[in-house]
Amino acid sequence: GELEKIYNKNKRILSLDPDLKVKQGQLTPERQAELEAMQAKIKENLDKFKAVYNKTLSDIAADERIDTLRRESELIQIKLDTVKKGSAEEYTLRKQALQKQYELEIAQNRKLVESERQDEAAIKAKYDKLIEDVDTDKSINTRRASISRIQLRLDGIKEEGQAELDLRIQLLNEQYELEKLENSKLA
Repeated sequence: GELEKIYNKNKRILSLDPDLKVKQGQLTPERQAELEAMQAKIKENLDKFKAVYNKTLSDIAADERIDTLRRESELIQIKLDTVKKGSAEEYTLRKQALQKQYELEIAQNRKLVESERQDEAAIKAKYDKLIEDVDTDKSINTRRASISRIQLRLDGIKEEGQAELDLRIQLLNEQYELEKLENSKLA
């Protein structure tokens, strides 16, 4: 609105329309120097205006992005609250929530002055680890479910034989894999 009018007026003056050029020939050297100084000041003000205007637009865009990411994160959280714990959908939503949180943290970090910003690689590493933990949790849950199924099958076998022996070996392998996953998460 108003800033744009000032910008356009100063831009027109700076471009030296033909009428002003004619008048320049009639100016004394002192007035010519004043006019040139005024033009330089107008150009300087225009440059400052452009910088402030662009920064303002950039800040508005960043704020809108942050608000959008917050809303998307809240929506994922609502979905996460409604899914069955331990389901594949839960793990997918947890990873999506972490991805949105990462994007939000990066967007907020970029709005800070340079001296207050965190290293984006460190932020990424933090979220990569959190997502890896979700994958590990999913693997642990899958192993536990497999162990439960094997144990149920073992409980259903009445006589000892090769089938029971095979299931016991499979059970021990699953328990071993589960223990490795749980230990890797602690490390």
